[in-house]
Amino acid sequence: GADLLAPEPYRRGRERLEALEKAEKRRERCETLGLRAVLTPDEFLCPISKGVMRDPVVASDGHTYERVEISRVLQIYPSRSPLTRERLEPHLYPNRALLARIANHEAEVID
Repeated sequence: GADLLAPEPYRRGRERLEALEKAEKRRERCETLGLRAVLTPDEFLCPISKGVMRDPVVASDGHTYERVEISRVLQIYPSRSPLTRERLEPHLYPNRALLARIANHEAEVID
């Protein structure tokens, strides 16, 4: 219906919002069932926040972090890796493979 007439960026934004809302409902259901702590692999957790990553990125130290968390570290000069203490470059790269594994895991556990 109305989506066919919507501009492409609006349609993509709406689809992304719907996907995020669905994922949030899954996470809430998982937490209600007490499954999150038992079933979440450590590799899905940000080494800074200890929370499941929603936007995992690889920093110049080769480790993956939640984007918001490592971005805070990068605001400090000179930036040092929270894990290795080596100097960090300001570039971050999306870890799409890990994001897909997290999404697949959550879908399997909850659906």
